Amino acid sequence: MKIRLRAIPVMAAAILLFIGLGACGSNAPASGSGGSSAPGGSAASTVIPQLTGGDVNFYSNIDPNKTQGCNDSYCGLFMEHLFNLGQGNVLEPELATSVSQPNSLTYTYHLRHGVKFWDGNPMTSADVVYSLDYQSKPGVPTSVYFANVKSIVADGPDTVVITLKQPDAGWKYSLSYEGVIFEKSFALAHPSDLGNPGVLIEATGPWEIKSLDPTRGMELSANPHWWGGKVPVQHITVKYFSTETSEALAMRSGEIDVAFPQDGKAFASVSGQNPTSFSAPGVNFFAMDANVGPWADVHVRRAVAYALNRTALIAANGGPVTAMPTSQIIQPAQLLTLGSQSQVNTLFNSLPQYPYDLATARQEMAQSAYPHGFSAVTEVGPISNYPNVVQAIAAELRPIGITLKIQQVSVAKYLADYSASSGPPGGDMYGGLGAVSPDPSILPSYMVGTAATYNVARYTPAWSTPLLASGLATSDPARRMSIYGQLLKQVDTDVPYVPLFSSYSFVALSSKYTLPPFPDYAAFFSWALNLKRSSA
Repeated sequence: MKIRLRAIPVMAAAILLFIGLGACGSNAPASGSGGSSAPGGSAASTVIPQLTGGDVNFYSNIDPNKTQGCNDSYCGLFMEHLFNLGQGNVLEPELATSVSQPNSLTYTYHLRHGVKFWDGNPMTSADVVYSLDYQSKPGVPTSVYFANVKSIVADGPDTVVITLKQPDAGWKYSLSYEGVIFEKSFALAHPSDLGNPGVLIEATGPWEIKSLDPTRGMELSANPHWWGGKVPVQHITVKYFSTETSEALAMRSGEIDVAFPQDGKAFASVSGQNPTSFSAPGVNFFAMDANVGPWADVHVRRAVAYALNRTALIAANGGPVTAMPTSQIIQPAQLLTLGSQSQVNTLFNSLPQYPYDLATARQEMAQSAYPHGFSAVTEVGPISNYPNVVQAIAAELRPIGITLKIQQVSVAKYLADYSASSGPPGGDMYGGLGAVSPDPSILPSYMVGTAATYNVARYTPAWSTPLLASGLATSDPARRMSIYGQLLKQVDTDVPYVPLFSSYSFVALSSKYTLPPFPDYAAFFSWALNLKRSSA
């Protein structure tokens, strides 16, 4: 599991990467309002009285505009979006039943009838407009996802119209991973403490959050007003743990039933439970600020690209069960939304390549202004196997004369420097980002250009803004494939990032229960609706 940088950043749409499996949506029935059948079975015997989960991602509030708000693997149990992204990248109705597009800039969302907040008040278009406006305010972490929105207005009690500033081929997915809906009147009554413990929020999800203790965990209860019908688990407790090891020990003893470890291999060895893995498209990389010191020399950056052995770095991350090698900032699965496997292969084969080759790495260093090497500082936070990977990166750069001085910092400082406009202090950083959308625009939007929220390399070439815009302005797959091919070629030529691998995400579940496979983009969905007792 990666830290979710949501921009996840907040870390729900990216750092979806580092903190957890962001979950803010629901895999609920696509039609009906408040039917009697529960997901997974209508018989009373299928109801689960108590489920206990574990988490190592503490947050102090659930205000969607705050960095620590709704940001872990349990948010989708109580917060919902207008749509959900299901298997096969299919948009499924959630709080909206459909969307129509009268022109290239206008999206008309038709809201589900009969939806109620936990307090029993009906959800209307006014609540949806307020929620989306709230999350698009300039300066808040989620606003990056609404940068192209011109207006959000109600058209009657059951319809919301969103007008964009310019065409955006990726917008159709946006309200499946951003834009959670909450009650306007409750938010207005709590202008300064919305989401805080003791105040919380009023939302529509299948479970109502009853309490939040930033040091201990949270309690959820089944929502009797839920539009999707009877909720299959009556009560959910989430316990916070200081480390994944203590969390794994709790699972071994039966104290918890479910967890979302970042290190699936280590968790399995301690817990005795084999986590299920799924591949959420993303990229872990080594970033170099082309505006700072030796990193500004393209030959240095290319030397680094040749010197890093992806196989060894995956081993440092926990082995092949934890990640797969990757060489691009856009993942193949995302480009497959635009073309065939053969076309994607042809594109990737045409790009500059940097296979592990120490001799070539040394040649690049010899062509640089630093033929005898140099020293640089790199920060790392105590996140999953990040320290191990950074140690391995440092070891692989020594043979070409680069000495990385590793500074261990807190998670808070690491994340602050990760997204700072000034870039990381040493001009370099190991990090990761996860895609919350299948559209190939999503990862470049985090990493490239002046508007990118997690542009750790501060990579803002003149061509980036118009090229990124052109990739969204057309819906023609062939044209978009060509545009993103141009982007990858330029990034690979300049090498501000060395893509290393794409990590797997993990779900550890007690043998008492079963869950169907998670979709590729599993951020933001209410997985517990699919929970069943094991027949074993």
